[in-house]
Amino acid sequence: MITGDGAVQFHPVVVLSFALNIGIFFWQLLRSVWAHPFSFDMMTWLFCLFFFGYAPLLQHMTDTYAWKLDPTIGEVIGANGIVLLWTVCYLLGRDYRRYPRMRSLADKLTGKLRPLADRIPRWKSMKFRLGKKTVLNLLLLLAICCAGVDILTVGLIEQLSRATAEAGTGNTAVDLIMTHGINNILLFVAAIYVIEAKKAKKIGWKTLIALLCLGIACFPTGLSRNMMASFYAGMLILMLDSSRRGRWFSWVIFGGLIFIFPAMEVFRWLLVLDRGDPIQLILNSFQSSYLDGHFDAHQMIISIGRYVEEYGFAWGKQILGALLFFVPRSIWPGKPEGTGHTAIVALDQFHFSNVSAPMPAEGYVNFGLVGVICIGILLGIVARRMDSAYWRSREGKYPEKPVDFLYPFAMFMFFFFLRGDMMSAWAYTFAQTLVGWALFTVWQLAADPEDDK
Repeated sequence: MITGDGAVQFHPVVVLSFALNIGIFFWQLLRSVWAHPFSFDMMTWLFCLFFFGYAPLLQHMTDTYAWKLDPTIGEVIGANGIVLLWTVCYLLGRDYRRYPRMRSLADKLTGKLRPLADRIPRWKSMKFRLGKKTVLNLLLLLAICCAGVDILTVGLIEQLSRATAEAGTGNTAVDLIMTHGINNILLFVAAIYVIEAKKAKKIGWKTLIALLCLGIACFPTGLSRNMMASFYAGMLILMLDSSRRGRWFSWVIFGGLIFIFPAMEVFRWLLVLDRGDPIQLILNSFQSSYLDGHFDAHQMIISIGRYVEEYGFAWGKQILGALLFFVPRSIWPGKPEGTGHTAIVALDQFHFSNVSAPMPAEGYVNFGLVGVICIGILLGIVARRMDSAYWRSREGKYPEKPVDFLYPFAMFMFFFFLRGDMMSAWAYTFAQTLVGWALFTVWQLAADPEDDK
């Protein structure tokens, strides 16, 4: 974290450009909360309000920057212009049904890739011969085994801190399986048992075991903040039907972003080194969180803009690398690194991989302003279709389609996806979706005794 030369501080055009964007974000956030207690759209505006609005404005007004950045007035205004363009395009995508040509194009594209949710009813003839009770028992056994492997690999006490809870076997493939596979299996098995408990209107000992496996092997302070929010806030939505009524859950999400997000960083270090009094660490975290690298999304637009000026556009290489994240580098030696890491290393700003590359920057580094426009429209369409599919099916009390089951968890992963970079965000999102869909399908295809009546 460095202090710049002070040129940007309180510059009227900089402040006005931030004020314009913040006004749009705040108004759209109010509209999204008015429409639904929670949604993909609400996650978008919360992200924009904090990561493109309040936090960077505070950084520029205090002249404090991460990753050795010292931006010019033109760079800050340019970044705000890119954010504004992306915002307008997101709104066009979100409200695409208002525009006949866009609606026709979107329907053609999505019609060729029919959601898996629409295909589930056709598989009734493929019911397993195993009864639902047997399948649930097998899923619970799978969760117990996964929790056991995780605890044996990492340790029990080490689960409490993220610095020690992450798998570190020395084998990248094994570590990815531990992070993306085992944790999501524990999450969705617990979610299935919670739904079954709601149907039975009682919490059995098997449900408690499933939740215990999740709680121990995926202890909140041992997870990254995006996974912690996705796992536990998503589970809260699944448990409490009241979260879908009123607006109290919107305040829970808002408060979590303000208070829990900064404080959670402290737990990364509590079990590794003596870094002082935990209470003081938490207080310091609140004081510095909005000024350091955790809210670096706006700054990374500037850094990635500098990278493009020096090295040119990626022409889709960064997007291709993200989509093919599962291809090992031994097979693809030229596989790109994450966009944020690539930019700051090339510019000699910092040597650190866990930096953001928000979606406007990902679009810009690949195809310039055309990329910003396309990604904005695409994400707007995705958010609209996910929100519409979930809230349209809320007549049923229990999940009947994959979107009902995955939505509460995917919504928080979407927040992480907006921050980027796309390389890691897509890997986490894809893994969670794949594991959740697979377990949901197995559960739904299990023969229920009532089916034979």
